[in-house]
Amino acid sequence: MPKQTFFNLSEEKRNKIKSVALDEFSEHSFSKSSINRIVENTGIAKGSFYQYFEDKLDLYRYILQCISEEKIIYIQKYTEELSSGDFFDYLKATYSSGIAFAIDHPVYAKIGIFLLKEDEKTQKLIFGDLMSSGEDFVKNMILKGQENGSIRQDISADFVAFIINKLNLASTEYLKSKTFDDDFYKSYEAFSNSIIDLIKNGIKTVQ
Repeated sequence: MPKQTFFNLSEEKRNKIKSVALDEFSEHSFSKSSINRIVENTGIAKGSFYQYFEDKLDLYRYILQCISEEKIIYIQKYTEELSSGDFFDYLKATYSSGIAFAIDHPVYAKIGIFLLKEDEKTQKLIFGDLMSSGEDFVKNMILKGQENGSIRQDISADFVAFIINKLNLASTEYLKSKTFDDDFYKSYEAFSNSIIDLIKNGIKTVQ
């Protein structure tokens, strides 16, 4: 995460750096993005950059953290409207609001698409402990589901959150071969529903 010297900057200057970084990472993958272009477009010296961030990865992970925090707030507002308390309704709303978030924030969506295309080694380098925030969010949903009876209480919320996040990662792997356009987003809800159905009902034929 950024060094304290970054947070000591004025809000205007921090927002400028963040805005330029968003542009860079939405136009280029992490692997092909350039600190030189970022400092040039920001108007800061390259030496100053390293006073604010350890390296490009540090900046990139900060940007992802900002997007993640904004997305969680967006999803929470979306799910607050639900009254059923059913875990699977919340999970469906989470996927649907995630699609809406991508549509409402095309720059963020482009960063996400580039991230999907990175090789496994780069993805592991980038995500690191950032994965824990996603698991915590799902775990809290599961705990609420156990409280209201829509989820079995004899299973570990930690384990289920881990499994669901692994399933989500597997889904992103599947989506690497897809073309991300308007048609994709229109069909993604059906794809999300199939994931929820798999989690809820497994693969056994309904008798």
